[in-house]
Amino acid sequence: MVAADSHPAPMVAAGGMPRILVVDDDRETCRFMDELLRGADRHIELAHTPDEALALAQRGGFDLVVSDINLNAELSGLDLLRAFKRADPRLEILLISGFGTLETAIEAVRAGAFDYVSKPFDIVEVKETVDRALKRRAQPASAPAVPEAVEAVSADGLIGRSRGMLAVYKQIAHAAGSDAPVLITGETGTGKELIARALHHHGRRAARPFVPVNCGALAEGLLESELFGHVRGAFTGALGDKKGVFEQAEGGCGCCACSSTGRCGPSAPRAS
Repeated sequence: MVAADSHPAPMVAAGGMPRILVVDDDRETCRFMDELLRGADRHIELAHTPDEALALAQRGGFDLVVSDINLNAELSGLDLLRAFKRADPRLEILLISGFGTLETAIEAVRAGAFDYVSKPFDIVEVKETVDRALKRRAQPASAPAVPEAVEAVSADGLIGRSRGMLAVYKQIAHAAGSDAPVLITGETGTGKELIARALHHHGRRAARPFVPVNCGALAEGLLESELFGHVRGAFTGALGDKKGVFEQAEGGCGCCACSSTGRCGPSAPRAS
């Protein structure tokens, strides 16, 4: 058995014909993926166990690995992802799973997966994803991002393993590492605050405060005070100083989730 932290021999980018490694413990799935992805300009090899996949990687370089996450072995597709990325950070890896969760999507994206597709997968989607991965692999090398350390994470109250929910999980995984403001849209009751909490939990500010505020539930005259705070005597009933939600979020070091902003009146404070 090859340990998860073993280092396969350095991979050499394939010259000319792209080389694809398909890893799945189910032989029928492997054969199906072989037929789906095979072309005159591609070389495809199949592996049914993690050990077999690592051995094939040691013998020759691949441009793309397509692997199931659950391989019914000691090592999973995520373990292979980390091992392959340590050996060749530019190697593109597409993970496939029948049990898509937010935790798995976060872990896959942080470890450097090109994409993450759920079963039953759409044939056109898989083909297009493989084409994009090979196209990026063929581009000139640039300094690869160092994968972040992956920790066990909670479910954040989000459930569902449909293709639509997996797309949401992947968006959360990509946006969580950004410092840019995030706009979350959706009808009332669809879980916008859950998404905001998940972004905060998996982002760089996870240890900082998360302050949600329902702007639509506040009277127009109180919104500015709620957001920015006030001092004693600023208006009738202001009996003491009060921090606004932005200050409660530690001046931008934490996260502030403002919901129902579309219900605010025209005189409400706007970000400049």
